[in-house]
Amino acid sequence: MSLGRRGAPPWLMLVVATGCGRSGFEQLACRPGDGTPLCAFVDGDSDLPGDGGPTTNRNVDPTIIASTSYDGAQRFGGTGADQSWSVATDDTGTVFITGSFSATVDFGDGPRTSGGGADGFVASLDAAGALRWVKTFGSAGDDEGRGVVVDGGGTVTIVGSVSSSVDLGCGATGEIGSRDVLVARLTAAGACLSSAVYGSAGVSSTGQGLALGPAGDVAIAATIAGATDFGGGLVDYNGMNDAVAVRFDAGGAFVWARALGSTTNDYVAAIAVSTDGDVFMSGAFTGPLACDGGTLTPGPTGRDIFLVALDALGADDWCGGFSPDNSASATALATDTAGNVYLAGDFIGSLDLGGGALGNAGNTDAFIASFTPTGTHRWSLPIGGAVADHMVDIVVDADVILWLVGYFALTLDFGASQLVSNGSLQDVAILAMDLEGAPLRGWSFGGTAYDFAYGVALAGTSCLEVTGRTDADVDFGGGVLPEKGGADAFVLEVCW
Repeated sequence: MSLGRRGAPPWLMLVVATGCGRSGFEQLACRPGDGTPLCAFVDGDSDLPGDGGPTTNRNVDPTIIASTSYDGAQRFGGTGADQSWSVATDDTGTVFITGSFSATVDFGDGPRTSGGGADGFVASLDAAGALRWVKTFGSAGDDEGRGVVVDGGGTVTIVGSVSSSVDLGCGATGEIGSRDVLVARLTAAGACLSSAVYGSAGVSSTGQGLALGPAGDVAIAATIAGATDFGGGLVDYNGMNDAVAVRFDAGGAFVWARALGSTTNDYVAAIAVSTDGDVFMSGAFTGPLACDGGTLTPGPTGRDIFLVALDALGADDWCGGFSPDNSASATALATDTAGNVYLAGDFIGSLDLGGGALGNAGNTDAFIASFTPTGTHRWSLPIGGAVADHMVDIVVDADVILWLVGYFALTLDFGASQLVSNGSLQDVAILAMDLEGAPLRGWSFGGTAYDFAYGVALAGTSCLEVTGRTDADVDFGGGVLPEKGGADAFVLEVCW
């Protein structure tokens, strides 16, 4: 039995059964709530917990989307720096990515040249990995797409940042500040539905990410540096840089905005929306932060992580702050259907997220933590080796597995799995854990240069799409993908 798409040879099959007595199956965990065993078929040696010891990159047979990274029909990259920051999928297996490129590249429909610095792009691939369409946008400065989602009707929404007026097909957006937040909506076929920029005169504002709500609505996360109108009047700007969450309905109309900031520098890093419409936002704050009727005060390092929950109308539900003894940053948020929240990030030194101080294995380590719908700490876990390790994006799969993607160097121990990089520089890491914080398994991919995973999305019931950047020849399992110059973007599909 194969649960993989498109005839992909599966490296892991997850099944729900009353036990794991079938030959070749091992129990990964129990489903939260009812205790149903989660079983995996292991082809040969495995690195599952309790199976006799760790292995590295064994039994991995990933299916590649159109040879992943592109220049021409095969690799996305030119002589400059190119990366894909975010990935989304629809019910048909269509893939959408957004990011930036510089110099001249070919996505598969002919060469395109950036307007000056880096230009942004949004592209779509069909379920077989062939390019469907691509839109690029740019000015003489640096521009990028930072986040992408697609709703059930096929509407694609992206958020990013632009340095001047751009045109995605709806006409010129105009410009407000030195750098503005871009929000654009496209049809499934790539036609522009709407595009707009938001900012404040003379200052730089950036779009960081977005999340899809239960009714097709979209919540975006941005950092603003001045009084900004997202469609409902100027938000309550506090000074210097503020974090802001903005909600738009399924038709793109403004619903509400909530700015969070002090008189110093505060930044947003991640946003998520629960199945009941609550919005969660996380980032960094450096001054007293007013939220939920109280004030969060940064610790001795002067830069802490905040996590705030907003109800469906944008009012504060709860908020919390977390102080490292050195430094820490949030990177990603996700929720499950019970309303539990999952927060990923990185830290140096030690960090207490509510369950006691997390120790650091060396340099920068990643962390993953979970909180109840009301903000109570459930569990937290450090992830790292002797050098810099980062988890950049997370996604919850069927309320059973939490997937994390990022990058690491040298070795990374994750439960019974030991990941080993292909050289001394960073490789892509894909980690799986249950929703109670128990590591299940980890995999790594990379060449001899830098390889980073920046985004992850579920594809059907049995695949992941992972996107990011690779800096040299790399083999994800389907043959060597040669470097095309500088840093190139990739899309990797892994099925089980």
